[in-house]
Amino acid sequence: MKRMSMGLSILAVLVLISALVGCAPQEVINAGGQRTVIGEGGDSYATSGDVEPQGDVVVKFNDMIKPILQDVFGGVKLNMYSTNLGGKGVVLDYMVKKSITQTELAGVVSGIEGNGYQKLLDIIDEDGFMVQEMRENEYTMAIEGNFNEQDIAFSVVPYE
Repeated sequence: MKRMSMGLSILAVLVLISALVGCAPQEVINAGGQRTVIGEGGDSYATSGDVEPQGDVVVKFNDMIKPILQDVFGGVKLNMYSTNLGGKGVVLDYMVKKSITQTELAGVVSGIEGNGYQKLLDIIDEDGFMVQEMRENEYTMAIEGNFNEQDIAFSVVPYE
């Protein structure tokens, strides 16, 4: 039964991330009320806002992820976030200073794995990626985005 609920949680997370990142340009209004168009080209980082994370789970994962992205991309802004599963899970959407390449993705994955996560699977093609990591008996994390864009999303759910 635990495997089934974890599988459903993972599926829900993937659907949510896909809706956030998507392949087509989309307008997002972050918590600060600032509008950002994701996936439109140009410098999305320069025009995006940097929202202040609030809530224990949001702060916890932002404090882990944001320094990794800062090291890899030389600049990062928390564009938006949402909580799910009664505040136990979180989706964090970031704008990074440089376009994402496979080299930068490898740096992000390495940083996450340096925090005790292990890769479960990755789906990578010429356009984008979805990497799933797990911290045993704690959390499952999905990382998703498109290459040559500046938006990267993380979805974290408790391991159950």
